[in-house]
Amino acid sequence: MSLFLGSKRAGFFLLFLALIMVFTFVIDSNALGRRQLKCSAGKIVDENGNTVILRGFGLGNWLMPEGYMWKITSTSYDAPREMEAGVLDLVGGDTATANQFWRLFRANYHTEKDFCSMKAWGCNSVRISFNSTIVMPRDGQPASPPYIYKNEGWAIFDSIVAWCTRYQLWIIWDMHGAPGGQSGDNIADADGTPRLWTEPNTYWPRAIDLWKKIAQRYAENDWVVGYNLLNEPLLNKYGISRTVLRNFYVQCTDSIRKIDSKGLLFIDGDNYAQNFSELTPPWDPQVVYSFHCYPPCCSYFGLEAYQTQYGTPLWHGETGESGATDPYTIYTNCVNKLETHNPPIGWAWWTLKKFSNTTQPYSIAPTTGFQKIITYWNSGGTKPSVDSAKVWLLDMAVKTNTESSNVTYLPNMVNSLKLNGNAKCVVCTKDQTTSLFSKLKISQNIDKSGRVVLSFTMPYSCAAKISIYDLNGKLQKVLVNSKNLSSGEHNVIWDKKDKYGKNISKGIYIYRIDVNNEVASKQMALIN
Repeated sequence: MSLFLGSKRAGFFLLFLALIMVFTFVIDSNALGRRQLKCSAGKIVDENGNTVILRGFGLGNWLMPEGYMWKITSTSYDAPREMEAGVLDLVGGDTATANQFWRLFRANYHTEKDFCSMKAWGCNSVRISFNSTIVMPRDGQPASPPYIYKNEGWAIFDSIVAWCTRYQLWIIWDMHGAPGGQSGDNIADADGTPRLWTEPNTYWPRAIDLWKKIAQRYAENDWVVGYNLLNEPLLNKYGISRTVLRNFYVQCTDSIRKIDSKGLLFIDGDNYAQNFSELTPPWDPQVVYSFHCYPPCCSYFGLEAYQTQYGTPLWHGETGESGATDPYTIYTNCVNKLETHNPPIGWAWWTLKKFSNTTQPYSIAPTTGFQKIITYWNSGGTKPSVDSAKVWLLDMAVKTNTESSNVTYLPNMVNSLKLNGNAKCVVCTKDQTTSLFSKLKISQNIDKSGRVVLSFTMPYSCAAKISIYDLNGKLQKVLVNSKNLSSGEHNVIWDKKDKYGKNISKGIYIYRIDVNNEVASKQMALIN
């Protein structure tokens, strides 16, 4: 077998190749290397049938702030709507400044660096916990579709998808606060009444439409793999039948399935994701039962039987925050218990960052001014002046950034989850990436043994992946998959075998180099 032989036959082949390359040949980028997960025999598997154990964090307090994570003890300021009202009151009703605070907070609390770090530690997934109000305003909605959505919120979601694609983290969308509230609690951003259940004609269509919009926008992305339809719903507490929860889930599923036929559906049970009666049997082959418990691994709530009876995987969708003297030992024991379970159980630790707490990887130290605000909210007393509150709030919003000196990294906490807390991430900026592909010099040749040699130059050290595909977009083999491919010249050898070790047939193939969500690819022909 040879590459572009100098024979007469090869000459005709080159002419043919030149002709087809005159025309633009487009391959759907999502068909190249799509990482589809599915449920099988009580576990989650990849497209090749290999068992996947989801390991990652739930990103709380970012797109769904909760008072306790700010060290707020007053029940008057522990729900997002109450925190928003509290900020607006402090700045004297200045809506522009209040909005500026929240924009700065969301722009800094989690950034690309955090996603890069999670990947470097060894995570493969992330649970994106969001309040529906991030993209769907709480007030001013019409009685029926089309509903009002916020482009600013979609821009945040778009950034998340770009970062997760760049660092190869599976995304699980988590509706932490549903329209109307899936409980009457602060953690559902409710006003005390679970209006998702008491006013279903108003709020079900909004929640279902929001899931539809998310699926329409992101279902084709390689790394968006699942939908956590509700976080910790409460029904029985209010005398509402759990069959209502099942009916809601089925309607959400029907809406999503019109767009995404394969995404995983992560299902929280009633009573804070601990009671799954009326939620069996599963109504869709891609259902994953998601249970929450604190302290870690306190109970499986009898769900193991569902793995055997229905072949439905389990996921520890939330845990952590142990107040024990030695919480990290508890964390390690829990991870061992989950991952050695048969079938194994994946997990999403709660959470990545909080104020003045050591049960997660990052702890934020409040500024002196911000602490005065928290003290006022908790205990009353002298109210900060409007001018002071504005300065203190905006200053704290910026200093929640992981790079800030106010944020302390706790590698031993990360290590306790059997991850590598000492690993460092390498962030390539967009400008670097654009420059990188303008400078890449890619060439192809064959060595004396008849193997294909792909040569290129990396001007920067970045995560990179090199893959071979056929013209149908089917992956043949991954040649390189590096978290940090060094700068300089590289020669990658392909033995002309597929990922199963079988010789490939002659024809036209595509070699593709992915660097931080940017792609360079060329065609080559193998003959003889």
